[in-house]
Amino acid sequence: MATTSVDGLVSGLSTSALIDQLMQVEAVTQTKLKTRQSDTQKQVDALTSLNGKLAALQTAAKNLQKADGLEKFKATSSATSVVATATAGAQPQSVSFKVDTLAKAAVRVATPVYTSMSDAVTTSLSITKKGSTTPLTVDVKSGSLSDVVNAVNARSDELGVRATAVQVDDGSYKLQFSATKTGVDNGFTVTGIRGMGGAAAVPAADAKITTDAGYSITSSTNTFANALPGVTFTVSATTTDMVTLSVAKDDAATSDVVKGLVDAANAVIKEAQAKSSYDSTTKTGGVLSGESVVRSVTQALASAISSNGGVPLSKLGIQLNRDGQFTYNAETFKKALADDPASIQKGLLGADAFAATIESVAKKFGDKYDGQITKTIESRRGLIKDYTDAISSWDDRLATRREALQKQYSGLEVALGKMQQQSSWLAGQLAALG
Repeated sequence: MATTSVDGLVSGLSTSALIDQLMQVEAVTQTKLKTRQSDTQKQVDALTSLNGKLAALQTAAKNLQKADGLEKFKATSSATSVVATATAGAQPQSVSFKVDTLAKAAVRVATPVYTSMSDAVTTSLSITKKGSTTPLTVDVKSGSLSDVVNAVNARSDELGVRATAVQVDDGSYKLQFSATKTGVDNGFTVTGIRGMGGAAAVPAADAKITTDAGYSITSSTNTFANALPGVTFTVSATTTDMVTLSVAKDDAATSDVVKGLVDAANAVIKEAQAKSSYDSTTKTGGVLSGESVVRSVTQALASAISSNGGVPLSKLGIQLNRDGQFTYNAETFKKALADDPASIQKGLLGADAFAATIESVAKKFGDKYDGQITKTIESRRGLIKDYTDAISSWDDRLATRREALQKQYSGLEVALGKMQQQSSWLAGQLAALG
C-alpha cells in the first residue's frame, strides 16, 4: 500500500528529493542488471546477424557444388519472338525451326444477345472436358446471366473454364466461355445453354514448331520445356524464316557462382570483424569483442584457403589478403577454366576442396539447430531471461523500500510536529509563571 509523504511541512526538508536520492543508491544493483541485459541483447542481435551471413554462405557453397555448379550454359535465339533459358542438364547444341502456330485457349460464345445481367439463361448447364465422357453439372441459382457467370467462375479450377458476360457496343451482353488453359487437350463443350452447341468461336490449339530437318514438335502452351535437354524456350509469334537456337558454355555465369561464394565468405568475415574490432578513437571494443566463437569462425574460413584438393587456389583466382578477407580475380579464373578445367574441378569441388570446406564451416557455426553460434545465442537468451526475472524482483524490492522510507520520513515530520507543539506549550507555561 502506498504511503502519502508529508514533504517537509515541519522540518522544511525536501523529503521526496531525499527519498529519490536514497532510492538511486538502493537501485544501483538493478541498474547494473539492466545494463548487462541491454549489452547481452546487443550481443544476441549481433550474433543473429552473423548467423544470417553464415546461412547465405552455406547456400552459396551448396550452389557451387550442384551438378551444374561449374557447368553453366547460355541459350541464345536469333529471333526476339523466341526467348530461351538454359538450366541444369543443358549441352552445347544448336537447332533451327519455324514457329507454325501459337497455343490458344478454346472460346465458346452463346448465340443469344442478352439485354441485361438479370436476363434468364438457364438454371442448369453442363461442361464436358475434351477426352472425358462425364459432364460436370453446374446448378445456377436464379438462372440469370449474372448467376450463370458467378456459378461457373466459382468452380473454374474444377471445370477448367471461366465465364464472362461481355458488353457490346449497343449495351447488350454476349455470354462467353473460355478455357483456363491453352492447348487442344484443354478444349471443352457446353450443354444446357441455347446457342452454345456449335463450333468454338476460337478453337483450342497447340503451339507447333517445325525443324529444318522436317519434323514437328507441339506444346499445349507457348513454352517448350522438353524439346532440348536442359533448355526451355517460349515463342510469342509465328515465323516465316528459320529461328536458330544455340546453347554454349557460359564462363561468365560460372565465374559469377564462384564469386558469389567468395563474396558470401567475405560478408561473414567483415561482419565478424566489424562487431569485434577495437575502436582506437572511442577506445571501446565491438559488441562481440572477446567472443571466442567469433574468432573461431574467421580462423576456420582463413584455413579453408589451404583445403583445395592439392590445387593452389591462387591459380583459380582466389587469394587470402592480410586483412583476413578473400579476393577473387575473374580473369584468372576464366583462363584456368579454359586451360585446365580439371584443376578447377579438383580445387573447388570434392570432399576436401574449397566449396565443401566452406560449407562445413558455415554449417558448424551457423546451423540453425546445432551451430556453435546458434547455441551461443540460445545461451545469451537464457541470460536475458534471468536478467528480466531479477530486474522484476528488484522492482518489488525497491517499491517496498520506497514505501518504508516514505513511512519513516512521514513519521519524522509527525514527531517534529509534536515536539514543536510541546515546545510552544512549555513556552506558554513559562510565560504565565513570569
